Amino acid sequence: MRLPGAGLRAAFHLRARRRAVPRSPADAGSQPAADDGATLSPGPTTASASSAPSNTGTPGTRTDSGASVASEERAPVKRGWEVLASQRYAPPLIRRYAQRRLTGARVQAAVRRFRRRDPDDNQKTRIPEGEQVRFPVIWLTELYTPTTLAGLLQGLPMLLAKAYDPTLGPEASVDWVRTSRREGGGAFRSLPTVLPRAGADSDYYVVDVLPPGIKAVTWGVYSLTSAVTVVTAAFQVQDEHVDELQRIVNRDVATRAIRQPGGYAIRLVNQQKEADVDLWRESLRSDAARWLADRLPGSFHSLIPGHLPTIELILTEKLRPWEPAPVPRLKDDWTELLDLEDWEGYWQCTDLTWLRLHERKISGSDLPRQDAMPLSLS
Repeated sequence: MRLPGAGLRAAFHLRARRRAVPRSPADAGSQPAADDGATLSPGPTTASASSAPSNTGTPGTRTDSGASVASEERAPVKRGWEVLASQRYAPPLIRRYAQRRLTGARVQAAVRRFRRRDPDDNQKTRIPEGEQVRFPVIWLTELYTPTTLAGLLQGLPMLLAKAYDPTLGPEASVDWVRTSRREGGGAFRSLPTVLPRAGADSDYYVVDVLPPGIKAVTWGVYSLTSAVTVVTAAFQVQDEHVDELQRIVNRDVATRAIRQPGGYAIRLVNQQKEADVDLWRESLRSDAARWLADRLPGSFHSLIPGHLPTIELILTEKLRPWEPAPVPRLKDDWTELLDLEDWEGYWQCTDLTWLRLHERKISGSDLPRQDAMPLSLS
């Protein structure tokens, strides 16, 4: 006999209510524990360490940071699902349904408990008053060897044909690339600025579609040797997006549970903000890399599409990034979320003491592990 969906659910609830009867202590002690069949799986590994409450409770139910999730007082409905899930002779379909409902109740209870810390976690991850973090530009580099030089020689004329001033001559840049390689390299040539629309400041520009959030591209061609040519492009972020990192870190979020294959994962406040920061930076980088690859494909694109060597410029008002603080900072504060902590050191410019370079690791469940180089000015 096949029951319709509504009838099947009614049967489940009826069986759960019948099983949820008070028992004597002796009977309760002989009852086997319910096996919910699902756990809170570990979350993505990031460059920043994450804090986790040190609660203990139901074995096998864990947050991203590895802390055990304690079980709350069981409501009558929850006890009913637990009793039904533990019945050995119940139909497998009913047991699985009860286990799923029991797991969902435990996850919701864990989320409610962790949310008690959300106000404090949101507060300590905000950028303090008087401090500013800006992200005005990223540089991407593409490499051209004898096997990939055709991408540069074929792409330059097509791109420069869109120049506002037709006297620039697309063929002149192509001839320069060939000549500089024959002469052994060591030369540089700037290319017209790429704008989304005609500009009024100068005639030396190209009008083309730009990636989202980018207002201009300034770039040039470097002939390093007779066999290696490099294009470096600076993607200037639109004014309304230069403080996007600050907006992401300063907004309030709530702890939530995410369903994953085999169970659930709890995302705490700092983990969500860090994931959003990495996602925004990587999205900007991948869009710029795709734009460059569509016009001037080279060796890096052929090796790792969408992930060209990148330098990100980060401006801070007061903070000196990657320098040990005189007073220990809070764990998982905004400096760690933006990867401005002193984990692995940095390169210091000898002439400009406020200019530093640091290698950033990007890791996450949805992002491939790649390297980027944040350049900090403070």
